[in-house]
Amino acid sequence: PFARHQGTNLHYRVEGSGPTILLVYGHTNSSEGWYEGGFVDGLKGQYRLIMPDLPGHGQSDKPHGVAHYGRDPLVGGLL
Repeated sequence: PFARHQGTNLHYRVEGSGPTILLVYGHTNSSEGWYEGGFVDGLKGQYRLIMPDLPGHGQSDKPHGVAHYGRDPLVGGLL
Protein backbone atom coordinates (compact mmCIF):
# COMPACT_ATOMS: atom_id res chain seq x y z
CA PRO A 1 0.00 0.00 0.00
CA PHE A 2 0.90 3.66 -0.34
CA ALA A 3 0.22 6.79 1.69
CA ARG A 4 0.57 10.29 0.26
CA HIS A 5 2.45 12.96 2.20
CA GLN A 6 3.30 16.44 0.87
CA GLY A 7 2.80 15.24 -2.71
CA THR A 8 5.01 12.16 -2.34
CA ASN A 9 3.72 8.57 -2.49
CA LEU A 10 5.21 6.60 0.39
CA HIS A 11 5.17 2.82 0.22
CA TYR A 12 4.78 0.83 3.41
CA ARG A 13 4.33 -2.76 4.52
CA VAL A 14 2.31 -4.12 7.44
CA GLU A 15 2.84 -7.58 8.96
CA GLY A 16 1.64 -9.38 12.07
CA SER A 17 -0.75 -8.50 14.86
CA GLY A 18 -0.50 -7.22 18.41
CA PRO A 19 1.07 -4.01 19.74
CA THR A 20 2.41 -1.85 16.91
CA ILE A 21 6.11 -1.32 16.22
CA LEU A 22 7.22 1.21 13.60
CA LEU A 23 10.43 -0.08 11.99
CA VAL A 24 12.50 2.64 10.33
CA TYR A 25 15.76 1.59 8.68
CA GLY A 26 19.04 3.45 8.37
CA HIS A 27 20.49 5.26 5.39
CA THR A 28 20.39 3.59 1.93
CA ASN A 29 18.15 0.70 2.91
CA SER A 30 14.44 -0.04 2.42
CA SER A 31 11.67 -1.96 4.15
CA GLU A 32 12.94 -5.07 2.35
CA GLY A 33 15.92 -5.14 4.72
CA TRP A 34 13.63 -6.04 7.64
CA TYR A 35 12.70 -9.24 5.80
CA GLU A 36 16.23 -10.04 4.69
CA GLY A 37 17.55 -9.61 8.23
CA GLY A 38 14.93 -11.95 9.73
CA PHE A 39 13.29 -9.23 11.83
CA VAL A 40 9.84 -9.68 10.30
CA ASP A 41 9.78 -13.43 10.87
CA GLY A 42 11.05 -12.98 14.41
CA LEU A 43 8.58 -10.27 15.44
CA LYS A 44 5.35 -10.63 13.45
CA GLY A 45 4.02 -13.39 15.70
CA GLN A 46 3.74 -10.97 18.62
CA TYR A 47 3.65 -7.51 17.06
CA ARG A 48 2.04 -5.54 14.26
CA LEU A 49 4.96 -4.22 12.22
CA ILE A 50 4.69 -1.10 10.09
CA MET A 51 7.65 -0.69 7.75
CA PRO A 52 7.74 2.41 5.53
CA ASP A 53 10.01 3.09 2.59
CA LEU A 54 11.24 6.65 3.12
CA PRO A 55 11.20 9.06 0.16
CA GLY A 56 13.90 8.14 -2.33
CA HIS A 57 14.07 4.52 -1.16
CA GLY A 58 12.40 1.22 -1.98
CA GLN A 59 9.07 1.58 -3.73
CA SER A 60 8.38 5.14 -2.51
CA ASP A 61 8.59 8.11 -4.86
CA LYS A 62 12.01 9.57 -5.53
CA PRO A 63 11.31 13.30 -5.79
CA HIS A 64 13.97 15.72 -6.99
CA GLY A 65 15.19 18.52 -4.73
CA VAL A 66 16.61 18.61 -1.24
CA ALA A 67 13.40 20.05 0.22
CA HIS A 68 11.82 16.58 -0.01
CA TYR A 69 14.49 14.99 2.17
CA GLY A 70 14.66 17.22 5.24
CA ARG A 71 13.56 16.31 8.74
CA ASP A 72 9.99 17.62 8.45
CA PRO A 73 9.07 15.75 5.24
CA LEU A 74 10.69 12.54 6.47
CA VAL A 75 9.30 12.53 10.00
CA GLY A 76 5.92 13.94 8.95
CA GLY A 77 5.46 11.04 6.56
CA LEU A 78 5.80 8.60 9.45
CA LEU A 79 2.95 10.11 11.45
